[in-house]
Amino acid sequence: MASLANNLKAKKETLWNLYLEDFLLSGRVEGKKSSTLKWYKEYLTPFVKFLDQEGLNQATLRKYVNSLFERLKVDTVQLYVEIIDSKKR
Repeated sequence: MASLANNLKAKKETLWNLYLEDFLLSGRVEGKKSSTLKWYKEYLTPFVKFLDQEGLNQATLRKYVNSLFERLKVDTVQLYVEIIDSKKR
């Protein structure tokens, strides 16, 4: 386990980044369009960075969505939330 952590640090990857890459790879295997996968990556990368700093729990999710409302329109926030929600399927 320690060697995995060292490898992640050396590559500047986090566990959340690995989850994101796995999610995108799964989408590719399932036949999702490259434009859809690009869109997912664009929307999920900021979320992954947020999780790297804050961790994952219900309060963190609320905090992230609230931060989106501070800078984005309601419809755009809804898109972010829908994409985040698709990760758990």
